[in-house]
Amino acid sequence: MKILIVKTSAIGDVIHTLPALLSLRAHYPDAHIAWLVEETAADLITGHPALNRVLVARRKAWLTDLRAGRVLRALREFVRFVRIVRDTRYDLIIDFQGF
Repeated sequence: MKILIVKTSAIGDVIHTLPALLSLRAHYPDAHIAWLVEETAADLITGHPALNRVLVARRKAWLTDLRAGRVLRALREFVRFVRIVRDTRYDLIIDFQGF
């Protein structure tokens, strides 16, 4: 079983999602669990023992590059990130972001 948690931003919201991660780990002890998060909250979950992988979306860096006219650089990095996310076929994706 491969599970992806999507809760990208707002440090407080990421913290409030941690109990769900622990519940998932308890219910699926052998699952591969990944979490998609933005760079601002990545330090909170990187290295968490219940996670197998953290996928860090550098949204703010992409926007900074776009605003500075570095469109090609932003697009290249975004496409690279999408490829990383799509390199695993997840059995369950839980969108705690709600968008």
